[in-house]
Amino acid sequence: MTTRLLWAAALVLSCWSRPAPAAFTASCSVSATALAFGTYTPSQGTATDALATVSIVCNPNLDLGITFTVRLSTGGSGSYAGRAMTSAGGTLQYQVYQDPARTQVWGDGSAGTATNGGSFAALPFFTLNQSYTAYGRITSRQNVGAGVFTDTLIVTVTY
Repeated sequence: MTTRLLWAAALVLSCWSRPAPAAFTASCSVSATALAFGTYTPSQGTATDALATVSIVCNPNLDLGITFTVRLSTGGSGSYAGRAMTSAGGTLQYQVYQDPARTQVWGDGSAGTATNGGSFAALPFFTLNQSYTAYGRITSRQNVGAGVFTDTLIVTVTY
């Protein structure tokens, strides 16, 4: 399943499952709210922050245990060290974190990044929900022109 949403740009969501007989496996979906930074002022002396929510919904069917991992891609920059939004006005550096202090970059577990995830242990046929907050930040005083800056991140949920 792939859904495209606006997240500081576009956010592409996909959900993968492990192979097993369909009658005995869980089915999960993922959705996200927009990570919209709003107006960025280059002369502003403080960072511009935004929040988004990534939600996982699973129906376990006959599968009583579901363990899942939530990963974010690098985006168009190709690097977790510096995600970047682009427009005709230039390139605007930003980052997505998994903690409110904005110290742990949310990635795929490589290059010092962390993943989110968890597990559900539940009765069959009950819907299970788990949400995660994505903490976005654009650092201050970046010299960019006016424009609509975008980037595309891919959220992958593996269970």
